[in-house]
Amino acid sequence: MEQYKLHEFPECLRYDHSLTRQVQIRNEIKGKTNRENLKSHVICVFMKGSIRMVFPNGSTYKLYEGKMIFVPTGSIFSWTTLEDTQLLVYRLLNPSHKLCDNFPVERLYFNDSDHPDDEQIQLEGGIPEDCFSTLDIHPRLWQRLECTRDTIADGVRCKKYFEMEVEELFLMIRLYYCREDIYRFLHFIITGNMLFSEYVRLRWKNYHTVSELAWSMHLTPKYFTRKFKLYFGQLPHQWMANNRAQIIFGELTTTNKSLKQIATENGFRTFQHLAAFTKKMFGKTPTEIRSANSV
Repeated sequence: MEQYKLHEFPECLRYDHSLTRQVQIRNEIKGKTNRENLKSHVICVFMKGSIRMVFPNGSTYKLYEGKMIFVPTGSIFSWTTLEDTQLLVYRLLNPSHKLCDNFPVERLYFNDSDHPDDEQIQLEGGIPEDCFSTLDIHPRLWQRLECTRDTIADGVRCKKYFEMEVEELFLMIRLYYCREDIYRFLHFIITGNMLFSEYVRLRWKNYHTVSELAWSMHLTPKYFTRKFKLYFGQLPHQWMANNRAQIIFGELTTTNKSLKQIATENGFRTFQHLAAFTKKMFGKTPTEIRSANSV
């Protein structure tokens, strides 16, 4: 596979310097064994090769090229490669995804009597509901995945690119799979926590603290935090700060809003409070962020 030179800028605030990126290639040699304890939902695409997955309850499954699996956050399992294997890994950092702009995932939710039984989901004897779900890769989706793999292999580190790739994956699923197949594949994020996560996603910006958001749902902050961590995979104050930082960064770099307006609209009483926040999150003041990203 030919690789091409990228023209990225490591000093950019959206450049991902971490070792664990939102979309990533994993090349594993035959006989490699590892243990996983997932901190986020993961969609894993088998580009080549095969592995054996073993869960704590003793359930064992074989996955191979042409399969795509969804494993929910908190899952613990071990795996062994049965041959040289290449995986394309998508980490789903946003709990409320959209299949497209006009089709949020929650629209797939309907009465249990209407959707296929989980017992019907087959993979070498069936997949327990608490393990993972699978989807055969459609030929059109496969073509797009190969392009993504090649671009990742070139060394792209742009966080915006990773976010767009996750969005496009969901859009392709929306386009090429029927409602029942999508439900089977994504049922981990459209049942149980859907109402809770949707309330948080739609209303969190109205509240300045975790306690305020918790009490708005008639929950104690302690219980809310425990429930939030279970469904979102991180503490609520971290999640709220990260999301607020993304909004502020976008407004500083893509709008002409005054710094005072940005501070007020995002719940900061003074510009100094906003400056302290961006300094903590990005290492720069709002003025420095705007200057660095101006054309």
